[in-house]
Formats: sequence, C-alpha cells, structure tokens
Amino acid sequence: VLGWRAVARGGSLGLLVAGDEAPASLAPATGSAQMQAVAGLLARCHDAALLRTAAGHDPTPLAPVLARALRLVPAGGRVHLATGPDGLLGTEAALTRLAQGRRVEIHLLLDPLETAPPRPALAVSDGAASRFGRLAPFDPQPLLAHLRQLGASPHLVPPDDAG
Repeated sequence: VLGWRAVARGGSLGLLVAGDEAPASLAPATGSAQMQAVAGLLARCHDAALLRTAAGHDPTPLAPVLARALRLVPAGGRVHLATGPDGLLGTEAALTRLAQGRRVEIHLLLDPLETAPPRPALAVSDGAASRFGRLAPFDPQPLLAHLRQLGASPHLVPPDDAG
C-alpha cells in the first residue's frame, strides 16, 4: 500500500532487501511499472528468505543494508524498514545516522507467538537438563521508545490472522 501511495502522488520508489549475498535492489523510479517490479522483487526475496530459514540459516544482519541505504537515500527522503523486533539487533548506530535528515519508518512485524504465546508450560532442554517454562507476550513499548530516541518512527504490524 505504501508503494502505491508513492506512485499515486508521483513519487519515486526504490527497494533494498537484505539477503545472504549482496542486497537485492531496484534503483528509484516512478510509475506503476516500478511498483510492479518492487512487488515482484519483494515476493522473490521473501520466498528466498523462507527457504534460508527452513535450511537453518540465520537472518542476514541489517546494519550493512542500512549503511547502504544511507548512501542511496538523499536528505529529505523516506525509508521504510520492515523487520521483526529481533532483526534490529546491532543496528542502533546505523539507524541513528540514517534518521539524520531522513524520515525512517520501522514496521515491526510481530509473530503470533510474540503476541499470544501458548498458555501451557513448554519443555526446554539443552541436551543435559530440562525445564518447564511459560512464554510471556512480547512487550514492544521499551523497543518503540528506544527507536523513537534513535530518530525513527516505529509502527507495530500485528500478525496476519487470515492464515
């Protein structure tokens, strides 16, 4: 929806997606064809990320991608970053630099287990010992406050309950 809004007002739209190799990117351009290209690249990158996760690979760090965004997005520009809360680890310095002179909007994608963890106690084992524990719902408020202090505008994106 954000991209289509930019297209409707004649704005340019680019894309930078973290991945195992170099980030996938589309140079900024205007129009419906650009938005279609953005949607296609997002879909391909999402599929690749799901395959990497299924294969047991750790997520790609975001700090190098944010440093690249700093070079690509001019002062006065807007950056939208979509990630889970744990994807922001180690990005404080890069986020602070990126937010200087730019509008940085962070869309925090919440997982159903973060918002509504199972009620029963779960068994946890490290191979040598086992325990039972309950998961607490994720409290986003400290993270939201921290991101605001860094100069970003955070937004919570609840889980999609459509299945």
